[in-house]
Amino acid sequence: MQTLPASDLVEFEGAESYSLVASDWHPNGDQNTIIVDDLDPGFEAASPTNRRNQSWLAFNSGLFRSYRPRESGLDNGLPIASYPDTHTGIWARSGWGTCWGRYRHTYVFSDTSKKPKQEISFSAELAQTGRWVLSYHFPSTFWSGDYDINVTVGQQKWDISVKHSDWHAGWNELGTLHIDEPGHARVSLSNESSAPFVVADAIKWTYLDSD
Repeated sequence: MQTLPASDLVEFEGAESYSLVASDWHPNGDQNTIIVDDLDPGFEAASPTNRRNQSWLAFNSGLFRSYRPRESGLDNGLPIASYPDTHTGIWARSGWGTCWGRYRHTYVFSDTSKKPKQEISFSAELAQTGRWVLSYHFPSTFWSGDYDINVTVGQQKWDISVKHSDWHAGWNELGTLHIDEPGHARVSLSNESSAPFVVADAIKWTYLDSD
């Protein structure tokens, strides 16, 4: 928002505050693009409460600290972590300025050394048949590695492998997929990679066969 000149501000009677100039709401009008962010309802990750104690020591660690994050330490169901080793779940959520986001720039990540291996997924409804470009948003190449991404749309399936050297910061096109039937689209990957961490930020479907 630009700074407003004093002449455009309206003082409330009896109060030391001012109103702002009204603005119209302009949502994204591109009907040929579907973006699913890690904070959107279409994103799914395993809850930290699904993780079981792996040993007697882990069980007794609850005497000294909370093994599972308390509700106040969760962000949309996942632990909040500023650094990779500051959470107990398989997946955690953090913020980064280069992440994609409408209101908050967040991403979900997992330490690839953690067990068990678990998937995250981005889901959307593709209402049109034809060519769709699938893109994956990568906030920084700091976390890049070899990723195996699985895509299903109805009965169709694709396995997409991305090498460490192919990633760049921002939107990465994974390929153009021809959708035979409209339906539920799911993009998933697990915390299994050559990289120390797997990062999930956002995916984008772009329809090419529009009129």
